[in-house]
Amino acid sequence: MKVKVDFITNSSSTAFFFIFNGDREELYKLIRKYGKKFDQSIDYGLDDSEDIRWSDAGYVIASIDQCITTDEKYDEYRQCKIEPIEKIIKEYEDQVLYWEKSYSKEIQRSKTEKITYDLSKDYKEYAENYREQIKVLKEAELKGLTSFLEIEFGDNHGQICGGNASAMDYNRDDLIIKENDLYLLNECKH
Repeated sequence: MKVKVDFITNSSSTAFFFIFNGDREELYKLIRKYGKKFDQSIDYGLDDSEDIRWSDAGYVIASIDQCITTDEKYDEYRQCKIEPIEKIIKEYEDQVLYWEKSYSKEIQRSKTEKITYDLSKDYKEYAENYREQIKVLKEAELKGLTSFLEIEFGDNHGQICGGNASAMDYNRDDLIIKENDLYLLNECKH
């Protein structure tokens, strides 16, 4: 369960960013190559009851295969697509600008209004997190990696949700790869 500033939720998902060169088949080869990394499990059971959720390279490939598309127009909530790495770098640069602007507005607001919760520290942290991700993306780009695919795994939302997707979502910290031919990054989506 996650407690947010304005609500409580038990829902979460994680976006995974596969950064590589080539097409779908090349991505699948890389997932198989680093297959041990995708061997994840989590026990959802209460007390003495066991309820194991798991993932492995085959599960990840089947999940991507289930929702990958090459359509120019696609539903980003249900489908995923291989795109140029420049696109995500630009999106993250836009996020940095957005959160920096929000930070400045919050600082101004705190000077003129009585506020119960100052969000400026959060906004500053969001901008910094995106800056750090941009550094990693540019590092991958310098290694010659040109494409990315984003897919979201979650307990009850994301392109792949429920059941075994939870193993990917909750074990996100163990699912980071930084190799010459594949980077795997992730972002918690709550």
